[in-house]
Amino acid sequence: MAKKSQRRTSEGPTPVLLVTLSLILLVFPLVFYSRAVTRAFDLTKSAVFTWLWLVLGSWILFLSLWKDQKWLKTPLLIPIIGYALSLVFSTIFSITPVISFLGVYERQIGLIVQLQAISLAFILAGVVDRKNLLNIVVDTLIVFGTVNALVGISQFFGFDPLGFTSGYGTEAFGFMGNPDFFGPVMVITTFLTFGRLLSDLGSDNTWIWLTSFALQFFSLMVTAQGGVMGAFGGLTMGFLTFHTFFTGDDKKKNEKWLYAALGVALALFVLTLLVFPANRMTDLLSAVLGIGVGLTLWAFINLVFLDRRDHAKLWRFSAILVVVVLAVGIFGVYEIYSLPPVTIAEKLGSTVGTRLVLWKHTIGFSIENTLDGKLFGIGIESFRRGFMPYKPLELSQLEPNVNYDDPHNNFLGVLAKAGIIGFVFYAWIFIAAAGMLYKTLKMAEPKKEKMLIIGIAAALVAYATNLVTIFDMLPSLMMFYALLGLIMASYNIYVRPTEEIKQTKPWVKPTTLVAWALLLGLSLYNGYYYFNAWKAESYFRSGLGNMRYYESNQASLTDEQKPQVIASSLYFLDKAMAYNPNESYYAINYLRAASYYWDLTQTASPDEANNVVATAIAKAQQYESTTWAPENLYATMANVYAKVGGLDKSIEYFEKAVNWDHQFYSARMNLAILLSNRAQLYLAQGNKDAARTDLNTALEHIKHAQEVLAITTNEELVKMRDQMASIQKSIESLLASIE
Repeated sequence: MAKKSQRRTSEGPTPVLLVTLSLILLVFPLVFYSRAVTRAFDLTKSAVFTWLWLVLGSWILFLSLWKDQKWLKTPLLIPIIGYALSLVFSTIFSITPVISFLGVYERQIGLIVQLQAISLAFILAGVVDRKNLLNIVVDTLIVFGTVNALVGISQFFGFDPLGFTSGYGTEAFGFMGNPDFFGPVMVITTFLTFGRLLSDLGSDNTWIWLTSFALQFFSLMVTAQGGVMGAFGGLTMGFLTFHTFFTGDDKKKNEKWLYAALGVALALFVLTLLVFPANRMTDLLSAVLGIGVGLTLWAFINLVFLDRRDHAKLWRFSAILVVVVLAVGIFGVYEIYSLPPVTIAEKLGSTVGTRLVLWKHTIGFSIENTLDGKLFGIGIESFRRGFMPYKPLELSQLEPNVNYDDPHNNFLGVLAKAGIIGFVFYAWIFIAAAGMLYKTLKMAEPKKEKMLIIGIAAALVAYATNLVTIFDMLPSLMMFYALLGLIMASYNIYVRPTEEIKQTKPWVKPTTLVAWALLLGLSLYNGYYYFNAWKAESYFRSGLGNMRYYESNQASLTDEQKPQVIASSLYFLDKAMAYNPNESYYAINYLRAASYYWDLTQTASPDEANNVVATAIAKAQQYESTTWAPENLYATMANVYAKVGGLDKSIEYFEKAVNWDHQFYSARMNLAILLSNRAQLYLAQGNKDAARTDLNTALEHIKHAQEVLAITTNEELVKMRDQMASIQKSIESLLASIE
């Protein structure tokens, strides 16, 4: 056996300093937000993370790669690099390459930010090379998780220390800005706390860890249902993994605090059900599903990584369990999908039922893309644009007003956006991480160190369980790759010293440094982009604010003030587009402001009014091939044309809108009205054939629009459906008059 190599020397920054800087890089963007821009929890986090990565992350990663590369060679290396390359090719072959490269308005996790997040795994694995440093990272994340939990709990009870509006009983979202994205972050910190609690072995600090675990677990009980699922998935994995690796006296000596944590968690869950009954059935279902997923993943990991001879009974039990779960799962899926979508939604609840229908069609969409040769998917951040023409009627009937920017299942999202190749590498990451954790659990000594690894394993499963119901945003991405970094570091600390360390190939160092240089170059561009995007968003905030002020204060504004307010809005929106010409959302709002300006000035200054509208339309047309929301762009252009008298152009752009989104019921209704109006003009000209064609087309659109709203119970949509029925009768009457 070769001697353990000493990676650090007395030269250069100390290990503690590098770990501290790495933690600043990880934690500061998670807690940062700004009111200077509209999307306070998306743009600002991505921008701050990018800038910090340039200042700290790039330097730390370079130092680790420059010293040696032996720490890189773990079972996670190939799947992480493979997945990163899959994202690169997904962007190259994307249906909207610019969007995939930079990210979209509401998410801001394009290729560059994702690569920076992936690098966190290597940054932490490179600097955490001893037990005390591992403990420092874990403890820091526990502190962050506890603070985040306290903020989330206060939000749930109606007081938000961040200054945002939170009503009593609303879901916790902490620093994440959205309950759906709170869960994937918190499940990781919660079960790192669980591991620290077990590893403390009843010292004076144990009650501190138990209190922190209780706060974090409770915050998961009062957030979105994915958080509840993840919490119980992690709890199941932690409990079963403890009993897998501890037997006899060791188990008896160490199980006290395991059962204490389990008891506290269950008591908090029951308390939540009793005191806050609004989501009782959903929470119960989420908990059961979480336990089922945790149990299944534990059995699958046993099947793959446990020695069949040393754990014969457990291995056979795991094999039987996996087979039973697969059989029940296949039967359950068949039974569920044999029901009409409406029945699924009625039996399982609207949200759960809709998600199941969405997942089914996402799989079909992904299979079609794979058969069409899109092995790297449709591109990061391109799901909305790609899935929209594929979206079936039954899905829109369940949620008429929704166009999905993600399938709300991260694994299916990867399959659709990064293709079958990206999906294979993504799944491989989880499998490799689980295998490394099991191997580390076998080697970690003393027993308290093994306990911490159990917490890390539970965090991995909790995160995977949570992602069944939601997609990644930047905070959860960062936490996930940080967790992978801890898994790699643990492996290097506990397993690597027992293995023979081979000399790295001479090409490895220059290759890694070239990859680092490429990422640095991309990140420099991204840093510049976010500088402009931040300024653009500030201008947009001002422009949108002025337009909303006009909309809500028309009665109190004078005739002189109204065009001034809208002109100011146009100015700021134009500045926003100048600083960030990639964002189509700005152009849509510029169109809206231009239409208001036309309303106000077309009588006194018709030429100026028409020029403003023409400029707005020209700006909007530049985004036709790149926008992530083409149906909204086209519908807005159609509405502007309808207002300024461009009947044929309005019809043309409404047709473009429904060609993208076949279930766009309001666009179809407007199209039916406009076609009916044009038909009457044709009749006045004596052109019955053209009128008949338009009326038949209008009839098809209004019937389809009513089909989309056929099962809705929403009062406003029911009124619209009644209005559509009246329009249909009018069209049918007009058709009958010319037959």
